[in-house]
Amino acid sequence: LLLAYQVQELLDTGKAKGLKQIADWLSITHTKMYLLMNMLMLAPSIQEEIIFSDNVLINKIPEYKMNDITRVISWNKQIKMWQELKAELA
Repeated sequence: LLLAYQVQELLDTGKAKGLKQIADWLSITHTKMYLLMNMLMLAPSIQEEIIFSDNVLINKIPEYKMNDITRVISWNKQIKMWQELKAELA
């Protein structure tokens, strides 16, 4: 998530031409870059918890499960999915 914010800053400041260029710099696929940037679509409360939480279980959440949450438009539904996901890991 923090990397996504750094990438967004590169785009906003004009230091990069686009996501494909940054993906090449990072040696990741363009698809992976778009999945990474989708993390910015998470509800703010989820983002805050990911960034500031001391809960080590958050680091064990599989990427594909996070991708499922980022595909949901409603922040309320995202939050519900997030709570359910954390409950599964507890």
